[in-house]
Amino acid sequence: MNLKRTCFYVESPNAEALRVLTEGGYTTSLYIANRSPRRLRTEQVDSILQAATRAWQTGWVKMGSCHVGWYDTVKKRLPKEMPLLMWDHRTTQTLFFLAPWKRAWLSDPQIRVILLKGKD
Repeated sequence: MNLKRTCFYVESPNAEALRVLTEGGYTTSLYIANRSPRRLRTEQVDSILQAATRAWQTGWVKMGSCHVGWYDTVKKRLPKEMPLLMWDHRTTQTLFFLAPWKRAWLSDPQIRVILLKGKD
């Protein structure tokens, strides 16, 4: 089987490691901290978002990846052109579609991938 490298999404919090994979033709996603930004100090959020923006602007990564709890923050503070991979866990497709604000993700041009992890 011969799969194209662009069929794979490689995610890591390490932008430097992703750089090698991006240069190799893989679609890469910089993992943004999974703790809610509300649980972090302002300086921590600023640092995380500045690093993500820098990694994307330099071409080290193709997109940013974050948990649903970061949605409002990244929408306001990351470049509008930066593609996003959003993920939610302990949910179902039904619950996803029942939440109007999550359904809105489907028409958000910045969001390229939505991952849902089912309830355990």
